[in-house]
Amino acid sequence: MASPKLFTALNILSKDEWSSLRKYVSVHTRPESNNNRCFGLLLENKKHLLVQDFEESLRQKHFSQISSKSFSNILSKLFQLFEDWFAIQSFQDDPYAKELTLIKNYNQRGLFHLADKLSDTLEAQILKSEHLDLYHNEILAKIYHNQYYSSNPIKRKNKNLLSECIDLYTKGIIDRSSAYLMDNIHYTNIRDIDLSTSKEILESLMELIPSTDISSILKCAIRLLENKSVADFEMLKSALENNTLDSHSDLYLILTIYLRRSSIDIWHRDQLFDTNNILIAHQLSFIATEKNKQQRFLPVNLFNGVSAIATMLSYDETKEFIDKWVPKVHTAYRESVIKYCNALNAFRHEKYEEIPQLVSGLRFDNQEYTLICQLLNIIAMYKSFEENLFLNLIKNFRKQLKRNSPGAPATLIVRVENLLKIIIEMNKSRRDKSIKISIEKYQPLFYHLWVVKELKG
Repeated sequence: MASPKLFTALNILSKDEWSSLRKYVSVHTRPESNNNRCFGLLLENKKHLLVQDFEESLRQKHFSQISSKSFSNILSKLFQLFEDWFAIQSFQDDPYAKELTLIKNYNQRGLFHLADKLSDTLEAQILKSEHLDLYHNEILAKIYHNQYYSSNPIKRKNKNLLSECIDLYTKGIIDRSSAYLMDNIHYTNIRDIDLSTSKEILESLMELIPSTDISSILKCAIRLLENKSVADFEMLKSALENNTLDSHSDLYLILTIYLRRSSIDIWHRDQLFDTNNILIAHQLSFIATEKNKQQRFLPVNLFNGVSAIATMLSYDETKEFIDKWVPKVHTAYRESVIKYCNALNAFRHEKYEEIPQLVSGLRFDNQEYTLICQLLNIIAMYKSFEENLFLNLIKNFRKQLKRNSPGAPATLIVRVENLLKIIIEMNKSRRDKSIKISIEKYQPLFYHLWVVKELKG
């Protein structure tokens, strides 16, 4: 049985958020009520919320006197309280929502002096900001909009209020359009989808409206995504390193991700590209993930980084990178994360003899990596010429893939299966040199670069 939506929602909360929600529920429920009591029990058992059948075991142990339907009603009521609290928290966390709402409502109620004072304070705060922000022009436009579209006499004093509002509005459009175009290009690069119509619209807007400071940086990122230019890489890297943008922001994080991925693409095209740039790009991206309040530095972040940089940096350099970032990973299985990263490093540097011991008995939050561990072991056995062993491993692995396929991404299953097929063919070609292997038959393919290298001999 799937966990109730309340349990799924509560499972994302931090310690401080649990405390805040506890206070909110206490204010809106009677101390002796089942609603209050149930929330207290959920707080006590917060580590078990997603355990199978937790809902029913909780009911039978603590609410056996009421029916399953009545208990579901309690959970529904608590979920309503959660949503109310969550909306309030989100409003409070927004740096501008409170002030914009007050300016609008002060003007509607005729409190023009208070609206003007708060407008001036918020505008000064934005204009004095140390960092460029994607939303600053948009927020300034909303301030002017709320002032102009009211009975506030300020628009008689400031004859240019409407034109200034329009100017800020168009600047906000170019900032947003630049961000959307950047993501449009990235998305079409990684997905087989046609977004050409929206791309043309965004490009047309950008031709009409002059650039802003923030859109200039985004246009640099757009050029980098399209052309993989070293010059644009250096320009974007400089903007990210020199404190131009807030390193805690979502935009900064997104740009570091694009910088990181582009560094790899540039290196594949130009082997003379300084690999230290790849390391710097990964460091920037990982630091940005760490700083971002909405993100956690998860094992997958480190795994993707290690897998990529290990193809370009030395074994020891990659090991140093792993040792630096493993302590920062948010996981309950740190030892498994360390061994998996070391296994990836060994694989990329052809130290196949190290792999079997490293991938044995590992545990992860995501079962995909358990499958990949077995795949690495198969590759290690193949490279050790343990034919019977690796063929048996493939046979058993395929059975496991069939059992686990509903829980694993379909694209992963296809890529892994194609790799198994091509390994079997490569093994046959060891005895029969007449066998010709066409890599195009096995697409999409897991560990594509490794296969290409193997086929070249």
